[in-house]
Amino acid sequence: MSLVEFAALALDAIGPVVHRPRIIGVDGRTASGKTTLAWRLAGTVASSAVVRTDDIAWWHSAFDWSALMADGVLAPVRRGEAVDFR
Repeated sequence: MSLVEFAALALDAIGPVVHRPRIIGVDGRTASGKTTLAWRLAGTVASSAVVRTDDIAWWHSAFDWSALMADGVLAPVRRGEAVDFR
């Protein structure tokens, strides 16, 4: 399957969303290609962005950053607000 076909399949699975972006999470083991896939998807899907957990949780434990992502990134995006996370 081509990347364009995969992107279309993923976006179709999410379905139409009004007034906010669709979100695709990429998970996997270390060095499995998550970042490569995310950047390639971003290059395929118009008006997309990549938010890396390393950018959100650089000093948190592996499982202690979900509130930062939810409150600092996902909630503002869902409300249609710009995200300015430091």
